[in-house]
Amino acid sequence: MNKEEYLQKLEQHLKKYLSKEEIKDILMDYGEYFEDGRRQNKTDIEISAKLGDPEVIASQFIEEIKEEKRKKQEENIEKIKETTSSVVKNIKKTTNDFAQSAKEKINTEAMGEMFNENFDKAKNESKGIISSVLGFCTTIIKAAIFIIICFICIMTVLTILGFLGGAVLLAIGGGIGGLTLCVGLASFISAAMTAAGIFASIFLIAAGILFALLFIIIVYIIIKYLKEGFNFFFIKKGGVNND
Repeated sequence: MNKEEYLQKLEQHLKKYLSKEEIKDILMDYGEYFEDGRRQNKTDIEISAKLGDPEVIASQFIEEIKEEKRKKQEENIEKIKETTSSVVKNIKKTTNDFAQSAKEKINTEAMGEMFNENFDKAKNESKGIISSVLGFCTTIIKAAIFIIICFICIMTVLTILGFLGGAVLLAIGGGIGGLTLCVGLASFISAAMTAAGIFASIFLIAAGILFALLFIIIVYIIIKYLKEGFNFFFIKKGGVNND
């Protein structure tokens, strides 16, 4: 076959698998083979016979290019894994620091216990009918204040917890969805875009975890102080009245 027929068949076998730029480079190289052969007074039939079957040559190019793409994809996946590992380590460190800071803040409850001790001493020192009456009246007033404060706190806390709960679900759900999408599209988009998507997804999941920790800490503190307040206004006061 002549040069034109040979290059046409070669292009037909390549165009299903390779891009136009890749096919153009290959056809240009084989076109030069024909030109070199013609300068050596060889016929197109001799040149095409020496080059070999276009279908076999196309298969070799396709396999080589597939192998190169596979290696490049593996390199991209490895880079993504390294980036993800680094991001996860940073998130763990940030979470641990946050938990330690929250634990230190909870220690402020010791001030509430000190207040209760001072109040118990004051109650033990009060004696007589007048002191009992005043103590009873004080308990009624404090109970009313306690109920009002509890109502305000509960409404405020429910509002805050509602926003936090929504933020937790939105952040973790969005992070997991984004991470799944990035992994699924890893072979179709660049490594930089995939890594950026994974980083953003993991950041959302970390934010969800931090919001969840804050949610738990707020619930813990509220329950603790409500219990202390109940003991302060009712249980301990009742013990004094029994004396």
